[in-house]
Amino acid sequence: EQRNLEENDIENLQQVLSLETAINISGLATYINDNEIVPTEEFLDDEQIIDLATQSAEFDSSSGDEELVLISHKEGLNALTTFIDYFKQQADAEFKVEDLYTLKKYNNIVRKKYSKNMKQKTIENFF
Repeated sequence: EQRNLEENDIENLQQVLSLETAINISGLATYINDNEIVPTEEFLDDEQIIDLATQSAEFDSSSGDEELVLISHKEGLNALTTFIDYFKQQADAEFKVEDLYTLKKYNNIVRKKYSKNMKQKTIENFF
């Protein structure tokens, strides 16, 4: 009798798996063969597409001409400290404790660079 139960269980499992496989295949076929047209606001001809691509390329090259301003260790430290304070005030789950540890690590690195830069130079360093 137990053997019959096991055989029935196996048959039921095979039926469930066959049905599940058929459903998955059907869903996949629908996804692949779905040729639905996605509506857009307007249709662009070739010339309009080329103009848009050219404008985008010109914008990218003009923005690359800007020179980066060097941020001092003090400014970086102040900004990072402010952000860490902001981070601590957030109760949202997206603000993870592991990330706070990483921020504190970089805060310590910047603090050391700032302190090293602030140390008084000896007179021998100037000669």
